[in-house]
Amino acid sequence: MVGAQAQAREASGHRVAPHLWNGLSEVRVNCGTAVVGTPEQAVDVLMDYWKLGFREFIFSGFPHVEDCRRVSTQVLTLFREKIAGAPPV
Repeated sequence: MVGAQAQAREASGHRVAPHLWNGLSEVRVNCGTAVVGTPEQAVDVLMDYWKLGFREFIFSGFPHVEDCRRVSTQVLTLFREKIAGAPPV
Protein backbone atom coordinates (compact mmCIF):
# COMPACT_ATOMS: atom_id res chain seq x y z
CA MET A 1 0.00 0.00 0.00
CA VAL A 2 2.99 2.32 0.39
CA GLY A 3 3.44 2.37 -3.38
CA ALA A 4 -0.25 3.14 -3.88
CA GLN A 5 -0.03 6.03 -1.42
CA ALA A 6 3.01 7.43 -3.23
CA GLN A 7 1.20 7.23 -6.57
CA ALA A 8 -1.80 9.07 -5.10
CA ARG A 9 0.43 11.91 -3.91
CA GLU A 10 2.15 12.22 -7.28
CA ALA A 11 -0.96 12.14 -9.49
CA SER A 12 -3.75 14.56 -8.71
CA GLY A 13 -7.10 12.79 -8.96
CA HIS A 14 -5.12 9.63 -9.74
CA ARG A 15 -4.75 10.82 -13.35
CA VAL A 16 -1.26 9.92 -14.53
CA ALA A 17 -2.06 10.83 -18.15
CA PRO A 18 -5.20 11.88 -20.06
CA HIS A 19 -6.55 8.32 -20.28
CA LEU A 20 -4.52 6.56 -17.58
CA TRP A 21 -5.95 6.34 -14.06
CA ASN A 22 -4.47 4.62 -11.01
CA GLY A 23 -7.30 5.25 -8.51
CA LEU A 24 -8.12 1.57 -8.30
CA SER A 25 -4.98 1.20 -6.18
CA GLU A 26 -6.91 2.91 -3.38
CA VAL A 27 -9.27 -0.04 -2.98
CA ARG A 28 -7.40 -3.02 -4.45
CA VAL A 29 -3.84 -4.00 -3.62
CA ASN A 30 -1.39 -4.57 -6.48
CA CYS A 31 -3.66 -3.13 -9.15
CA GLY A 32 -2.06 -1.47 -12.11
CA THR A 33 -3.00 1.68 -13.91
CA ALA A 34 -6.31 1.61 -15.79
CA VAL A 35 -6.87 2.75 -19.35
CA VAL A 36 -10.06 4.80 -19.26
CA GLY A 37 -12.22 6.54 -21.84
CA THR A 38 -14.10 5.64 -24.98
CA PRO A 39 -13.08 2.54 -26.95
CA GLU A 40 -11.28 4.83 -29.42
CA GLN A 41 -9.37 6.61 -26.63
CA ALA A 42 -8.44 3.28 -25.04
CA VAL A 43 -7.15 1.97 -28.36
CA ASP A 44 -5.07 5.11 -28.87
CA VAL A 45 -3.37 4.45 -25.52
CA LEU A 46 -2.87 0.76 -26.35
CA MET A 47 -1.39 1.72 -29.74
CA ASP A 48 1.16 3.94 -27.98
CA TYR A 49 2.29 0.88 -26.03
CA TRP A 50 2.20 -1.25 -29.21
CA LYS A 51 4.51 1.22 -30.95
CA LEU A 52 6.93 0.91 -28.01
CA GLY A 53 7.08 -2.85 -28.57
CA PHE A 54 4.53 -4.18 -26.08
CA ARG A 55 2.86 -7.27 -27.50
CA GLU A 56 0.99 -8.71 -24.53
CA PHE A 57 -1.68 -7.03 -22.44
CA ILE A 58 -3.74 -8.13 -19.46
CA PHE A 59 -7.27 -6.78 -19.55
CA SER A 60 -9.61 -6.76 -16.60
CA GLY A 61 -12.47 -4.58 -15.53
CA PHE A 62 -15.51 -4.15 -13.37
CA PRO A 63 -18.15 -5.49 -13.54
CA HIS A 64 -16.33 -8.44 -15.07
CA VAL A 65 -18.91 -9.89 -17.48
CA GLU A 66 -20.09 -6.55 -18.84
CA ASP A 67 -16.55 -5.26 -19.26
CA CYS A 68 -15.41 -8.49 -20.90
CA ARG A 69 -18.14 -8.14 -23.51
CA ARG A 70 -17.44 -4.44 -24.07
CA VAL A 71 -13.70 -4.92 -24.43
CA SER A 72 -14.02 -7.93 -26.72
CA THR A 73 -16.59 -6.38 -29.05
CA GLN A 74 -15.47 -2.76 -29.07
CA VAL A 75 -11.88 -2.30 -27.92
CA LEU A 76 -10.21 -5.46 -29.24
CA THR A 77 -11.95 -5.24 -32.62
CA LEU A 78 -10.72 -1.70 -33.14
CA PHE A 79 -7.28 -2.51 -31.71
CA ARG A 80 -6.84 -5.40 -34.17
CA GLU A 81 -7.84 -3.13 -37.07
CA LYS A 82 -5.33 -0.47 -36.04
CA ILE A 83 -2.55 -3.02 -35.58
CA ALA A 84 -3.22 -4.49 -39.02
CA GLY A 85 -2.90 -1.03 -40.57
CA ALA A 86 0.13 0.05 -38.54
CA PRO A 87 3.58 0.19 -40.09
CA PRO A 88 5.98 -2.52 -38.89
CA VAL A 89 7.88 -1.70 -35.71
